Amino acid sequence: PGSGGSRPGSRGALGIAGASISVKESLEILQNASKSSEKALEVQKEARAAVASMKEASAKFEQTVAEAEKTCQKGSSLDEKWEEFKAKFEALNRMAVEKIMGLGGGSSSDLRPADRISVARVAQVLRRSQNLVVLTGAGISAESGIPTFRGADGFWTVGSKHYQPQELATWEKYNEMPAELWRWYQYRWGICRKAKPNPVHTSV
Repeated sequence: PGSGGSRPGSRGALGIAGASISVKESLEILQNASKSSEKALEVQKEARAAVASMKEASAKFEQTVAEAEKTCQKGSSLDEKWEEFKAKFEALNRMAVEKIMGLGGGSSSDLRPADRISVARVAQVLRRSQNLVVLTGAGISAESGIPTFRGADGFWTVGSKHYQPQELATWEKYNEMPAELWRWYQYRWGICRKAKPNPVHTSV
């Protein structure tokens, strides 16, 4: 104890670094320190919650990106399959045309000329046949209300409101405007679904 300081044993005041502090003031300091500590813990808790929320959001974002990449890969795969299908379909069409035109294995000169045969001969051949294919023109269904292609009311002649059928029936138009193309085919399918067989079909 030095001169000017509080005496030992004095009540109601504390001597700290040459300054006198009352017990009440000391208690207030302790209470404020306790509140500050609680506030610091609360802030720390909120900070940890914010960090956890950011980690969760980051994980969801990464998952979304991964799903988007998978979707893109599937889209690319579908495009490849579509192109492969078109190539095979076009090759099949070429083969069919070549067969019909006599280019599938020989020249047209190798084909036997057409012969007229009797109805009885036709009936005999049909009776012995197990599988039969009849190739006809679109006109066979005209009597049933299905338009032909090149007739007065044919699909190729009449066309549509904005496009000619020759334009629509192409891969290019399908890639450019598939919805419009499907509407045109739905219209044609609707006509066919409502049609009934006519006597020519019955004869066949």
